[in-house]
Amino acid sequence: MRRPDQYLKEDTIDAARALKPILQREKPEVLYLTHERDFHPDHRATVSIVQMAVRAAGIAEPTLLSYEVLTPLTEFDRADDISPVIRRKLKATWAHRSQIRQFRYDLAFRAINRYRGVVARVGRYAEVFRVVGECMSGISLPCRADPGWHRFYAATQEIREIIPTEAAFILAGEVSSEASALVAPRRCIPFLEKDGGYWGKPADDAAAIRELERLRETGAGFIVFVSSTFWWLEYYRGLREYLRVQFPCVRENERIVMFDLRKAAKVSIGLTA
Repeated sequence: MRRPDQYLKEDTIDAARALKPILQREKPEVLYLTHERDFHPDHRATVSIVQMAVRAAGIAEPTLLSYEVLTPLTEFDRADDISPVIRRKLKATWAHRSQIRQFRYDLAFRAINRYRGVVARVGRYAEVFRVVGECMSGISLPCRADPGWHRFYAATQEIREIIPTEAAFILAGEVSSEASALVAPRRCIPFLEKDGGYWGKPADDAAAIRELERLRETGAGFIVFVSSTFWWLEYYRGLREYLRVQFPCVRENERIVMFDLRKAAKVSIGLTA
C-alpha cells in the first residue's frame, strides 16, 4: 500500500483505513503478519494496524498468525512442515536483491527453518506461527514456549471443530487450565474424575470402563486422547477394545483420538481383572 518506510507506527490509522476495503473485498479466513516483538518498527506496528482494520471492516474475525523475520518468536502455537517448498521460499527471498546484498536473509531463513523443524518435530524444515488475539490471553507464556505446545493447541482446535459448544467431554489424564480455556464453553472432564478434579489413573481396564460409563451417565458425550496420553490406549487394552467396539471413532491422527459416546453399540465384552 506504499506506506512510508520506517514510520508505520505513526501511520497506523491511515494504514488501517487503506487496508479496510481490501479485507471487506477478500473476507480472509486467515491473515499472516509479522509479530509485535520483531526488531523492525514497521513489523511491530503491523499487528495493531491489522487488528484495527479487521474491527473497522465488520467482517467475520479471521485467524491472525504472526511469523518471524528478524527476531525469532519466543513461543509459537502452530508449526508447519515446509520441507517441500523450502527451495521456493529461498528463491523468493533471493528476488529481493538489494536486501540480500545488505544481509544474508537466505542463510538466516534456511537455518531457522531447519532449527524449527528439529525442535517442533514436524519435518526437516518448519515454519512456526504465533496466534494473535484475545483467544490466547489465558495461556501462560511458559506453556506456549514448550516445543510440544503446538501439537496440543492443534488438538484443541480439532476438539472445537467436532464437539458442539454446549457439550461435555472426557479428556484422558489431568485437565489443565489452558485446555479448559481453549475449548470453552465446552465442559472438559478429567479422567479419572472425583468432585470435579483429577483423581489419578485407573487401576485397571475394569475401573476405567466403570468410570467411563459413570461419566456418560452424567452427560459426557465424547472421550478424547491427545498425543501425550496415547499410551493409555496401549496400556489399557481392554478400554481400547471397549471403545472401538462400542463407539464410533470420529477423529484419529498423530495429534488426537476421539470417540463419540452419545450412541453406544449393543455389544457385550468380557473383561478379566
